[in-house]
Amino acid sequence: NELTDIETLNLDHKDSKLLTLDLEGNRINKLSQIPPSLTYLNLGHNHISRIGDAFLPLTKLKHLCVEGNQIKSLEGFQTLTSLLELYLANNDISELQEIMHLKQLPKLLVFDLSDNAVTLLKNYRLFTVFHLRKVKVLDGVTIYSKEQLEARDIFSGKMTDEQLIERLGPDPKFETIKVLDLTDAHIKKLGIIDAKRFT
Repeated sequence: NELTDIETLNLDHKDSKLLTLDLEGNRINKLSQIPPSLTYLNLGHNHISRIGDAFLPLTKLKHLCVEGNQIKSLEGFQTLTSLLELYLANNDISELQEIMHLKQLPKLLVFDLSDNAVTLLKNYRLFTVFHLRKVKVLDGVTIYSKEQLEARDIFSGKMTDEQLIERLGPDPKFETIKVLDLTDAHIKKLGIIDAKRFT
């Protein structure tokens, strides 16, 4: 198909009872007018690069596939609080800190980020296992308790750039920070923090 915008479908999204919407393999580059009744949404293999607040009304969504797009950030996914499965393979996610946007998803069990640049980073898998503790399957591979313990040993009580960003917000203005209070942070080990951020 050649669909570029969901809005052209003229879905009466306010009163819609639509549960499943499969728009895989189109040319969608703009997200709007997504029916809030959906529990399953497949937007795989389109031209989506940014989510914005398009997912805000999707409080019932349980399964989301956006693999094979050009998504660079996971910002906007944190509002999907009913989500059980999230498929993001073959996108442009390259930084570990993006995973922090998903930390507030209480029901996420299956998460696929395979074939994104971020998966090549050292400790990517253990970092993700540590921060997304409810996830049972990551990139198609089951997470066992041994791996959870290893992730805890590496990241529990360690202050890194990612933990700083978690405390300060997703887009902190490091250069304006005069005092950094880490009281009750339970720090056991101070990781490498990029001092250039504070200059």
